[in-house]
Amino acid sequence: MTKSIEKKQADADIAFELFQSLLDAKQEAGKQFLRIGEVLTIINEKNLYKFFNVDNFEEFIAIPELGFARATARLFMHVFDLYIRRLGIPKDEIAGIQISKLQKIAPVVEKNPSEWLAMAATLSPSDLDIAVREQQGLPPREIKENKNEKRLEEFSGYTDFVSAHTCCVCNSTGADPHHFPISKGAGADDFKVMPLCRKCHSEYHQDPHRFILTYEEKIFDYFYETFMEAYKIISERKGQEV
Repeated sequence: MTKSIEKKQADADIAFELFQSLLDAKQEAGKQFLRIGEVLTIINEKNLYKFFNVDNFEEFIAIPELGFARATARLFMHVFDLYIRRLGIPKDEIAGIQISKLQKIAPVVEKNPSEWLAMAATLSPSDLDIAVREQQGLPPREIKENKNEKRLEEFSGYTDFVSAHTCCVCNSTGADPHHFPISKGAGADDFKVMPLCRKCHSEYHQDPHRFILTYEEKIFDYFYETFMEAYKIISERKGQEV
């Protein structure tokens, strides 16, 4: 066996080893989200937050040591209550499924848990959304070519284009360009940005890992739509070349 073949085999072994590490980490992260939901649920139900010098559960989850957004905490609690308590599904069976997908199938999963969990594990978010809406008797969501009236080419800079968007997470106005996945000071350039309002921006910095996993579908939908916008412009320009 030549050295080049040996190196390729070694690289392949490393690649698959790292891929398995990613799968294992994803599984463990899923278990931690379920654990967070479980602990928050118990604290809320037993009013244990009163031992932390707060008046209610919402104040408790907002204390500096936790810094949970209300929607995030309620999402973890809802997923735990539905899948673990009510449906009795073992944690290992759902820990590897994105929490955004578990939330998406929540309205229909009780009709056939095993089937819907299998779909959540294998389908893309958009295909899963179509299946859920079909089960609910709803028409497919309207697909918009572009969320904004102005095109990318109309702006002098990319950050100005991003600023014209609403927040890609909550859709509120007044969004600012947020460097992703690292800060500008850490080396991210001005093409690696997404629009976030002040509230979502603050939530991101409280726990970037949790924020990305919670809103991954919305974040990557934004980047996909932006890519398609740029692709159309490039295609049109090439078509105009003589």
